[in-house]
Amino acid sequence: MIAVPSQSYEIAQTEVTYELWSAVLTWALANGYTFANAATTGTKGSSGSGSDQQPVTTIRWYDAIVWCNALTEYYAAKGGTSYKCVYYTDPDYITPIHSTSNIGTLYIYGAATGNTDMAKYTAKGFRLPTSNEWNQAAQYIDGTNYYPGYFTSGADAGFDVTSGASDYDGDGDVDYTDNVAVYKSNSGATAKVMSKNPNKLGLYDMSGNVWEWCFDTHGSWKFTRGGGWQSNAEDLQIVTNYFVYPDMSDVDIGLRPVRTQ
Repeated sequence: MIAVPSQSYEIAQTEVTYELWSAVLTWALANGYTFANAATTGTKGSSGSGSDQQPVTTIRWYDAIVWCNALTEYYAAKGGTSYKCVYYTDPDYITPIHSTSNIGTLYIYGAATGNTDMAKYTAKGFRLPTSNEWNQAAQYIDGTNYYPGYFTSGADAGFDVTSGASDYDGDGDVDYTDNVAVYKSNSGATAKVMSKNPNKLGLYDMSGNVWEWCFDTHGSWKFTRGGGWQSNAEDLQIVTNYFVYPDMSDVDIGLRPVRTQ
């Protein structure tokens, strides 16, 4: 996890790999968790074969919510942490969400009972980022300078520039979209995480490889950010939002958790 300067949260350095997803899922199923389609929840990259270090795909938003709670308890069981789960079935925060079938009103652990506002959470367990948190991490350079919204995260020029750029983020080299993102023009599939160069904060694949679920709601849809391996370059712009129904999954949708410090 990498801390976002001047903010109160950490964000995973990479998208969740199939290796991590599978390890936590296996532990969760043995410890009271249930998923609607556990046998087929989570695919190894875009094809279902290849490296365990490819991002997990075919994750529904509901799966991601339950898995984030499982990740919190998995770390507590393995490492002795005392992080509290973020998502609960009841307003008194007694029962963490352990099943995709009991996500109705989703309560978010907070100082007051019955909290449903992500801005008022207090738990330090793993969760999905808000769209704004994702954006902060994608654009951050040094606290004064930020990648413009029409850039690919980590690139030194706009998504459509192929020459003539300078070292915009001051990391010692000049990166274009092809250098930082796995997408339609340079790949026919997902790639291992960290196969491209990171952004200035040290985050890999913030643009490209797979779209990443965020917590936010837009009508009946949920936000995904960042673009994926099937995306055109213009869809990799930091500002791009793509709205997906929470019960849908695809071979170019995964996740990247955050945690309150």
